[in-house]
Order: sequence, then C-alpha cells, then structure tokens
Amino acid sequence: MKLNQIKDIFFDKDIETEISKFVEITGEDEWRRKINALEAQKRNKKAICYTNYLISRNPYIELLNKFFLLRDQHKLILRNLDENILRLGADVFVINKIYFCVNDNAQRKIKAALIDDSIKPFLFEMRIAAHYLTHGYEVEFVDLERTDAQKITHDYF
Repeated sequence: MKLNQIKDIFFDKDIETEISKFVEITGEDEWRRKINALEAQKRNKKAICYTNYLISRNPYIELLNKFFLLRDQHKLILRNLDENILRLGADVFVINKIYFCVNDNAQRKIKAALIDDSIKPFLFEMRIAAHYLTHGYEVEFVDLERTDAQKITHDYF
C-alpha cells in the first residue's frame, strides 16, 4: 500500500467521524467493558501502581472514555478537543485507512490487536507504517495479510 492509495488528509473536523469508525470496527461494548474495569480498579486505593500499569498498557481506554463521555453528554467533540483526543484521532485515522485497505485476514488480526489489553506494540508498528506511508514508501503488511499460519514473523510490515 502507498500513501496515494489513502490520499485523505486528517482534519480536526473529521475527528468524531474517524473515532466513531474506529469504535465501530473494534466494538463499543468491548471498550466500555474495558473502561468499566479500569474505573473499578481506580476505586481501589491500594492498587494505584497496578492501575497506572493498566493505563500504560492501553492508552486508548482513557481517551475513548473521554470521547464517550463527551458524546453521551451531546457535547461537540471539536469544541472540546485537547492534545490527547487529537492524537487519538490522528492515530485512528491512520488505523482506519490501513484497516480498509488490507484483506479480510489482516482486518481480523488488526481488530484482535486493537482490542487486546496491551496494544502498545501494535500501535508502534502502525505508527512506523504510517511514517513510511506518509514519506511515499510502499508498505506491505506481510504478517497481517498472510493466510499461512505456519510462518509467523514479528513484524507487521
């Protein structure tokens, strides 16, 4: 895949649409379950370090919680943007574009990686892919698109 296949540019005004697409792909119920589990853990004052560890493993939980709260209160996302929500929007923009350009096998693997409790390694790979895409390089998602489960690599592209 090359950037010219995903010609779109991320604009702030599209942030709500992009995050909503991402939530649709990964499942809103799954994210709300993770948010509720984290909120329950936060109430346990004896497990502050463990709570911070959980937050660090999946930084999208708190960001999507903020997004859901704004949306549930019928507030405009664009008017309530902060740096973290903007970063989430930029990340999911790239993830959405990649998701819709790969085959079904890769889509299943991307979805599984995104709803995993520890998504940081996957996000790192997606950010590297996005970097190469934006600089005009072609990126092949070899491991994600592979149907042969016998051959496993540790890189997505």
